[in-house]
Amino acid sequence: MLTSLEQAVAEVDPTEVVSLLDALDSPGEAAYSPDARDRFARLSAELAWLRRHSEESVLDLTRRVITTLGLDVEVMSTRSSREPRRRDQLGAFLDAVAGYVDVDGDASLPGLLGYLQAESEQGAGLEQAVPSDREAVKLLTVHKAKGLEWEAVFLPALMKGVFPSDRVTDNWVLNSSVLPADLRGDAGSIPQLAETTYAALADYKQQLSRQQLLAEDRLAYVAATRAKRLLVATGHSWRADLSNARAASSYLQVIIDEAVRQGELLAEASPPGPHNPLVREVAPQPWPAPLDPEAEARRQEAARDVQRARRRFAELGSYEDPSSEPLLLDAHEIVAGWDADIDRLLLEAVESRSGDQLVELPHQLSTTAVLRLHADPDGFVAQLARPMPRQPSRSARFGTRFHHWLERYFGARLPHGGLGQQQLLDLDELPDRADFGTHDEQELRELCDAFAAGRFGETVPYAIEAPFSIWIGGRLIRGRIDAVYQRSPESRDTEFQVVDWKTGRAENADPLQLAIYRLAWAEAHGLQPSEIDAIFYHVPTDEIVRPKALPDRQAIAAILDAQVEPLP
Repeated sequence: MLTSLEQAVAEVDPTEVVSLLDALDSPGEAAYSPDARDRFARLSAELAWLRRHSEESVLDLTRRVITTLGLDVEVMSTRSSREPRRRDQLGAFLDAVAGYVDVDGDASLPGLLGYLQAESEQGAGLEQAVPSDREAVKLLTVHKAKGLEWEAVFLPALMKGVFPSDRVTDNWVLNSSVLPADLRGDAGSIPQLAETTYAALADYKQQLSRQQLLAEDRLAYVAATRAKRLLVATGHSWRADLSNARAASSYLQVIIDEAVRQGELLAEASPPGPHNPLVREVAPQPWPAPLDPEAEARRQEAARDVQRARRRFAELGSYEDPSSEPLLLDAHEIVAGWDADIDRLLLEAVESRSGDQLVELPHQLSTTAVLRLHADPDGFVAQLARPMPRQPSRSARFGTRFHHWLERYFGARLPHGGLGQQQLLDLDELPDRADFGTHDEQELRELCDAFAAGRFGETVPYAIEAPFSIWIGGRLIRGRIDAVYQRSPESRDTEFQVVDWKTGRAENADPLQLAIYRLAWAEAHGLQPSEIDAIFYHVPTDEIVRPKALPDRQAIAAILDAQVEPLP
């Protein structure tokens, strides 16, 4: 099912893909029961509540999710979860999250999800605690078994390609995440790439394979020598996902030969056939698995009790059933304790949800973000509190394509060296380069022709799409300057001129954008802002707009420090 969904949205803009969770708010006109619609609404409210806390620390957010969804109560109350160590797994998961937070100081929710996904796909899963009872069966990797001994040791999966494994993971030529061999501290004892030729690369790969097999031999020696009295080695030819049978590894064959010599061979399977015996037709199984009938009956009865109590309260003003027998004193005290706990929990929930939400301004901002903060502080804070995907804009795409065309137009003629070199851009890197009223290919061609015929068409800039970073008001501001010209004819008393192209309405231009560009370029070149001319160039009309006054560093810092009303 997941594969079908992924294929269905493979060619769709990610911002247009609607989550099934979003459908909870508007389930449509299908014949859902009133109970189903009530559950949709409650689940949607829970998710909305959790999303409001997405900026919390990862560990606190994980605990909040568990509490809000009632996973801890579910684990404690479900009968099947009373088996030994079953309830400890939730605590083990929280320990794993805490361990991840300790490793990654800037831990985030997407980072945690990526870490768990990587563990699921590339790792062996989150490690479970090894039982310490003396008579317990220990399940360990060979690495963890070093230095230990047991009366009996079982070695499974001694098959070719499994143990020993011929998979090389430290080839830095093929894996960019691996430290090059000549930079390692043990460089003198590991294979090294002699030269960058095809023959040398092939020889280096063979050396790494031999080194890998040597390491596996050492592990096999450790594994076989952990047994004091009994060593049992096994292998399997088939798995459900195999189309060809696996052959016994050299380790298993050596153990079989020695067992035959000592007369201790317990059993030896016949050669595998051509067909996988594990592949067979299996009846579809429902997922998730249906609830235990007895447990489901108890839950249904509890839900009906709650509904009856609500109706009594609506009719009589009391939850108590007049026809029921009065509680004994001991039972009454227990129920009173439950009521007190519920009252405290409800009070805490109300208090936590009724307060204002403080949103911290990020330490790094794009120029576009600063402009949005200046133009609409409340909207910008709301977007930070609950990030939402922006609707794809044809105008933004148009502006990006025009800037890309300018790069190619000037690229071959830019001065050599430094910032004058062409800056390579991804088309989606400039979503803020949006001007309204320009959409189709004909308009793009007309705009490009207008620029080429305009006042800047034959003037080669000093730099185009020049990236910058500047520290203002305790925050790092990043962006790109459309173009920089040296000793502009219009401004002979200035050293440089920074230009921002405008392809739509000129009145939408914000002088704050030029102020940031001017300050960044001036400080990068050791100049005063007054030595930099800053203009907007309206491409369709070949007009220049030069703001009369631009904010200085203090004014920009004041915008970043402006107080915004907390979100209710």
